[in-house]
Amino acid sequence: MRHYGLLGKGITYSISPRIHTYVYEQLSLDCDYKIVDGVLEEKLELLKQLDGFNVTIPYKQEIMPYLADQDEASRKIGAVNTVVKNAGKWFGYNTDYHGFKETLLSISNKIPESAVILGTGGAAKAVYHVLKDVGVKAIWIVSRKAKTSFENECCITYEMLENSEIQSDLLINCTPVGRAQDSPVSEQVVRRQKSVIDIIYVPTMTPLLKMAESLQIPYANGLMMLIVQALYADQLWFPDTSIQIQKLYQELKWIVE
Repeated sequence: MRHYGLLGKGITYSISPRIHTYVYEQLSLDCDYKIVDGVLEEKLELLKQLDGFNVTIPYKQEIMPYLADQDEASRKIGAVNTVVKNAGKWFGYNTDYHGFKETLLSISNKIPESAVILGTGGAAKAVYHVLKDVGVKAIWIVSRKAKTSFENECCITYEMLENSEIQSDLLINCTPVGRAQDSPVSEQVVRRQKSVIDIIYVPTMTPLLKMAESLQIPYANGLMMLIVQALYADQLWFPDTSIQIQKLYQELKWIVE
């Protein structure tokens, strides 16, 4: 049996094991998938026993010094969410890119001209590069602390966003804020946006998305991003196995929703 897992901290809510277990069953793969929750340095020995693993909050950048190499995409993005083990060494990839791109294309047939990204972590980096690659012209990055730059873009604070008149075609929440009863921004900010994506998937309707719904603004949660990035990760772990991403996504979205 081959062993895979998800590295993160405070991630017992994750439905990733359900997704990967379903894929392994459908493809008759003798594998399991477990949660590795805790401090990275304390989990290294356990991770070494795995044949590969995904990486989530807060380790998408912290894992990078432990890698033998990275693919061009994850190096460009500056964050890793999938690790492949080959000859005892770890190699990093970023499948969040594919997951968010599919989500972006699902919410509108038109590429947005402007976007606001909430957060500056590993997921925000993948989101930013998708937006740049599809041709979004204006991007505002919002951070809790004033930063000089993020991916060579100027950052603004949440206070600055609240007090501004910034309007965009798309607002994306890349922070954990919303898993409880909070929203990262006020209704005043939301009503100035034409569409909203919250990459959180538990709960499926965050306070931010509830605001978007009440304002009749198109929205999407992070479920598609989660499932698609997971399927691309499986493709990396099993390169000789045919993984029909769209077919499996259609099946999985009803199972885990």
